[in-house]
Amino acid sequence: MTARLAITIGLFLAVQPALAAGADQTCGFADWRDADVASLERCAGADVPEAAFWLARRLESGNVVAENPARAATLYRRALVQGMAEAGLRLGMLFERGQGVAADPVRAADLYLAAAEAGVIEAQYRYARLHDDARGALKNRTLAAAWYLKAAMQGHAPAQYRLGLLHARGDGVERDMVETFAWWKIASVNGHIRARRGLKDLGDHLGLPEFAAARRLIHEREATAVVYR
Repeated sequence: MTARLAITIGLFLAVQPALAAGADQTCGFADWRDADVASLERCAGADVPEAAFWLARRLESGNVVAENPARAATLYRRALVQGMAEAGLRLGMLFERGQGVAADPVRAADLYLAAAEAGVIEAQYRYARLHDDARGALKNRTLAAAWYLKAAMQGHAPAQYRLGLLHARGDGVERDMVETFAWWKIASVNGHIRARRGLKDLGDHLGLPEFAAARRLIHEREATAVVYR
């Protein structure tokens, strides 16, 4: 557990209700996504973080149960306190959208960063995207580029596309169309539609040396950045 995640969990401990003691021994699903709502309720009450998390996912989306984002936020907090970094990602998304909680982009950023530092790739992307799209003090495209790169190198296609876009604009990073082509090509292989469209226009403006340089970058990165499906 990273120091930031531990601090984030600590902030929530002060406001959490007492958790039930001891997990029910029947709460041992191989894949919690397959658990029925009654089992999720029972196991969440037995202090099983996976159950709290997946029950929250159901409540957030209204999947099988009535949509209840406020309760989802409470359950995400519980799972976060119990060490589930991904719960911090989902709770951050609720704060960013103002769904079930008051909209708070600063709190969302803190939650995303804690999860990002714990290795949650989607959190790395969302932390970057928040600073990319934000206005005012939160706007920081240099920081966004750094976190897009972390996610991009692990195969996150939207991060690859957005990083290429920053290089195309020279916004937060050096303007470099070779980098843009390389990242958009990788993103397109990973199924990103807008990257594929961007490549068509970009290809008309690059010469053979630029294509060769882009191919070298793609070769250097493909072991981790390309997700074969």
